[in-house]
Amino acid sequence: MKLALRLLVLTLTCAAVLSLCASESSPFFPDFTSDYAVFRIASEGWLHGGLPYHDLFDHKGPMALLPHMLGLLIWPGKAGVFIVEVIFAVATFEMMYRCGRVLGISDRLNYVSLATGMILLAGLVEGGATVEEWSLPFQALPLLLGLRWLRDTDRSIVPIAFVSGICFGLVALIRINDNNIICGLCAGIAIILAMYRRYIELAKCIASFIGGIILAILPFVVYFAANGILDEYWYANFTYNIHYRTVWAEPDTFMTLARKILRLTPCIMAPVAAYFYGKSSERNILITVTAMSAFTVYAFLPGNGFSHYYLMAMPLGVLAVQLTSSMRRAGKLITVAAVCGPVAAYYCAKPIEGYRNIVRRHSEAVHRGRIHPLTPAIEAVIPAAERGSVYIFGGESAAPALLETGHMPVGKYFFGQIKHFKVDSLICRDIAEQFSAARPLWIVAHLSPVKCAPLQPMLSEYTEIPADSIPVKMPPLYHIYRHK
Repeated sequence: MKLALRLLVLTLTCAAVLSLCASESSPFFPDFTSDYAVFRIASEGWLHGGLPYHDLFDHKGPMALLPHMLGLLIWPGKAGVFIVEVIFAVATFEMMYRCGRVLGISDRLNYVSLATGMILLAGLVEGGATVEEWSLPFQALPLLLGLRWLRDTDRSIVPIAFVSGICFGLVALIRINDNNIICGLCAGIAIILAMYRRYIELAKCIASFIGGIILAILPFVVYFAANGILDEYWYANFTYNIHYRTVWAEPDTFMTLARKILRLTPCIMAPVAAYFYGKSSERNILITVTAMSAFTVYAFLPGNGFSHYYLMAMPLGVLAVQLTSSMRRAGKLITVAAVCGPVAAYYCAKPIEGYRNIVRRHSEAVHRGRIHPLTPAIEAVIPAAERGSVYIFGGESAAPALLETGHMPVGKYFFGQIKHFKVDSLICRDIAEQFSAARPLWIVAHLSPVKCAPLQPMLSEYTEIPADSIPVKMPPLYHIYRHK
């Protein structure tokens, strides 16, 4: 299939899968929840002159916001972000297709591997527009270049190391945990170079890789330093995330461990397929694929995580099918098919279950005429002229309601404050200082702001609006306060 036709087919397929399975980013469904709203608010704030991590806090990297900003520039609302999401997905699958070409498999079998990737995408994407989707193309490019070198190790690896360093830096600016494929690829290649005693080339690779990272990160460092917020960026993306990982890591139960193993099956499939593929080719691919799988499994050891986190294993699933396709013995194909079968059945059922939830939430939103159940209460109680002075406290789920009214939140920490307190108690003091300076006219709180002790003296200046005086039904556990 020619390039133009293949890209067209990939575009239509990715658009269909994402429009049906990514409820938050799909333009066909009005519904969106906390994550999408938080990224959207932070992106709009930056786009309209605010400073990330200073004016609006989030602990994801700045590169996680740029696709949203680009989408808003292309087309207001969901449609623009969805277009960017489809472009990233097409880029990922095109590079994975080219990986299959490097491995020497036929087009027909290559498309089977891409279909496997589509099933994984449909089953794991959840709301869509996730940081994993933004990371995948930057993982797939080094993988493609690395496979080309593995098939011809006489070529210089130094330029590939430089490109991989750039991609590593960009992914680190999205979510550093998503660098599993690049880390495994580099580790595998380093082992191979050491086995071949090419130590000078290995040293050059390390220097080139570091140079690529610096080139990717330096513009952002300069930007944040020039605006005097480099320390705030460092805190949000590194210090906070280290504490976050420690606080929210949970021990696995039997069920969560079983679910995790099932989601990480591509990490098992890929080395098995590479083992048999390597017998008819070279062991370099086995070493590298095993390293990539090991780094991916390691990234998911602590905590349980959401489904979309496991999208980072999707390239290994595609690669496993491609390596399996190169096998010549029917027995080996049957063995790997036995491993793939239950996984394929699970992921085929997963999109159906998710689609039912999408339809249900969409129907509820259409019935009430608004996306978020809190929106009618805000519109009924808070005058339009005062909605620019609303402080959201407590729950991430309130952010979509404020976004739906078309207003930006007051305060740097505009969502999930109680969660932030568990990560770093000093954030409570920062919120109190910002709250005191802003003096918002309204507070919309999930649970109660009394959980933040420094806020308690200031709450005497606010009066709670009785729920029975609000003409529409308030969502459970929400409260609205008005400045006296």
